[in-house]
Amino acid sequence: MRTITSSLVALSFAACSGAPADAPRADAECATCHPTQAAAFVVSAHARAPESDLFRALRDRADPDTRAFCDRCHAPHAAPGERGVGCVTCHTAIATRGVSNGRLVMGDGDEMLGGFDDARATPAHASRRSGFIRSAALCGTCHEVAGPGALVETPFSEWSRSPARAAGVTCVDCHMSTSPGTTSTAHARGPAALDGPERQLSDHAFVGPEHPRASELLQRAASIAVAVTRRDGDALAIDVTVTNRNPGHALPSGARFAREVWVELVAVDALGGRHIVTGGLDARGAPVEGDTQRIDLGDRVTRSGVAALPLDADAPAVRAIPAGERRAYRLRVPAAWEGAATVSLAARLRYRRNAWALREALGLAPDVAPPVDLARAEAAAP
Repeated sequence: MRTITSSLVALSFAACSGAPADAPRADAECATCHPTQAAAFVVSAHARAPESDLFRALRDRADPDTRAFCDRCHAPHAAPGERGVGCVTCHTAIATRGVSNGRLVMGDGDEMLGGFDDARATPAHASRRSGFIRSAALCGTCHEVAGPGALVETPFSEWSRSPARAAGVTCVDCHMSTSPGTTSTAHARGPAALDGPERQLSDHAFVGPEHPRASELLQRAASIAVAVTRRDGDALAIDVTVTNRNPGHALPSGARFAREVWVELVAVDALGGRHIVTGGLDARGAPVEGDTQRIDLGDRVTRSGVAALPLDADAPAVRAIPAGERRAYRLRVPAAWEGAATVSLAARLRYRRNAWALREALGLAPDVAPPVDLARAEAAAP
């Protein structure tokens, strides 16, 4: 992982005062003049793109051609000794040869592209405004994936037909906002480079579902409602409705083959007993076996109907909820538990960045990040 320390930021401005080197620019070189952006970027998923244990485990199982395919997005344009998505990946990109699979067209490595109309040349590099750098097409080039098996990601396609696109909102409006997940008009202000003029700044943390600040984004992702619709013999018919509050893409999105988003429903009886109806986890953190009512929004990854690793699977069955839409699910709950009547219900929509079964199949330890509750709801039973 790249590290940017105070000593790095305190380096002399040799990179800002000398001629550009022939070698690709290092992130550390950029940090000498852009410390605020660098400090945010270093903890982003972009900076750590090839380093997650899940990515490495999947890549290690791939053939050489597939590994090269993966590296086009996870380690595209780094300086010697660096890996990941470097500053130059976005700031020298001028176009895409199709919005998918990392097919960026790179420009002059000595000319940095940004979003300001009054971009100025510096001793370190030429500067120019580019509309492409704020476009969804730039993001989609790596976040739209048509790979082998179930290695499929469709955020750009989802955005292309979303309410967000209709409103003129792009990826950077939400993921580089100071309030992740919103197009807040409140922006940090300051110089984009040391000794530069004050500007409206974008957050280079690129907050997403695997960022340390992911909860700021995820808490705006969805809502859930639960209602008892009728009594059916010895059971209650329960409707659970999940709404995708995100106007830009599906719930979940991105690497859905690796995501786990599910409904947990708990019944409370007249004696205060709590009974997990569906969506429970066992002592290991695995989904409880035999849960026939489980509602999971992640992609269903199988080969000939049997659970499989993404690289070996057929095209995935998509269960995600499109942008701005809702989906209702019917569940059955016992009307009583050993004579104690069901008096209330509690539902949670839960998220885990790595599906438990996928990590187990790859021989990895359970994810250290605990599940996140995206939304909660309660209802009384009649």
